[in-house]
Amino acid sequence: KDRKLQLSRIAEARKNVDTMFTELDALISSEKGSAKLSAVMENRVRYKDGQDKLIALIQAGDEEAAKAYLADELRPVLAAYKVTLKDLIAHEVAQIRQTGEMTQQTYQDSRLLMLGLGALALSLAAAIGFVITRGLLKQLGGEPGYAAEIAGEIAAGKLEVQVAVAANDRTSLLHAMETMRTQLAGV
Repeated sequence: KDRKLQLSRIAEARKNVDTMFTELDALISSEKGSAKLSAVMENRVRYKDGQDKLIALIQAGDEEAAKAYLADELRPVLAAYKVTLKDLIAHEVAQIRQTGEMTQQTYQDSRLLMLGLGALALSLAAAIGFVITRGLLKQLGGEPGYAAEIAGEIAAGKLEVQVAVAANDRTSLLHAMETMRTQLAGV
């Protein structure tokens, strides 16, 4: 009864390991990783075959042959299986680290690019704002508040108000208001 339970556990463990290796095979993408997994699988087949032979010897009641087989033949197969597993694990850990480093570098590069583009956008916005403001001030001939104040004074009939206009200004709103004020004052 104990042997049947042990055989059942071995069969279940084999099934679980088969499932895990199938899933692992789907995840490994490098040739080197696939080669290492193939080496593991070859040693696994040898180990499973050795387990089957050991189980057959035990079931046949030949315990001395089973002990000798285990010590002389199956343990070296298991040791080779473990070595290839450790090699695969080390390879995959190195791949994961490399992927992590590449991901970190991509993040840093993207971050710098976004900061650079943000700074460029702010610079462009400031330059465009400067050009627009400069154009409006040139069209007005001065600050908007000053132009509004002069317009209010003229509208209130205070034609003696002095309008400050640049000497070379002949096109601005303040120049036009100064001309209008002068003409109205002359009426």
